[in-house]
Amino acid sequence: MANNLNAFKVPLSGNSSIDGLLWYEHLPYSAEYPFKNYINYSFDPSLITDPATQNGAAALTDTAKQGVRNALSYVSSVTGITFNEVATGAPADTDLVFAKAPLDGSVTSSDTYTYNFNPGSSQALDISDDIIINSNKTGADSLPPNTWAYQGLLQAIGEAVGLRVPDSNGGSFNQLPGELNNGSATLMAANNTITYNSFTSLDQGALNWLYSSQGLKNPGIIPTGGASSGTIRMINQNSSDGTIVSS
Repeated sequence: MANNLNAFKVPLSGNSSIDGLLWYEHLPYSAEYPFKNYINYSFDPSLITDPATQNGAAALTDTAKQGVRNALSYVSSVTGITFNEVATGAPADTDLVFAKAPLDGSVTSSDTYTYNFNPGSSQALDISDDIIINSNKTGADSLPPNTWAYQGLLQAIGEAVGLRVPDSNGGSFNQLPGELNNGSATLMAANNTITYNSFTSLDQGALNWLYSSQGLKNPGIIPTGGASSGTIRMINQNSSDGTIVSS
């Protein structure tokens, strides 16, 4: 049955402590068409989708690349998602691209989400996230645990797989309860003062709602209609309020 792209938006659970951490507007990778039950990632800055993000981006060091691999291995253990590394200069079937660039202020990383939809006879829906580490931050060239750079990396990967920085201004319909909207409860909190090496139990509850540790599942829906492309940029760790700043 044909469905509008809105059919792919993340279903809410009805539990505000879960729903307040779901990036409802981010099409899930299970919506990619043709469907594949894995996420490909690359360290090739030339594969960055968004031109604004590509400006100033450079390749990570070999040590930092291993830090990303370690983080993805951890996220895989929580979600069941399979992450496959693809070679530099690989074809377009790349979902996550990791690079570094000097970012403004106290931001440790950024995630720019992009989708491209071809509604024609050769239907295709491609989703990608450009994850940029702030090269001005301590630990950016090695991404070791117990650093802001590594914590920001986990937050950006969390966004790529469907979590979000919860709003602090009450602007979202799926608002996280105020007593939980802080760094003691969630790694995803804006202006976090805790360096996490793993998701909190609150974060894991939201990831369990999305994946039940079973990874990507084919929804069996062929996308039709909707916009042909779109970009949403989220400023991650230590942003002013954790909200969408451009779209």
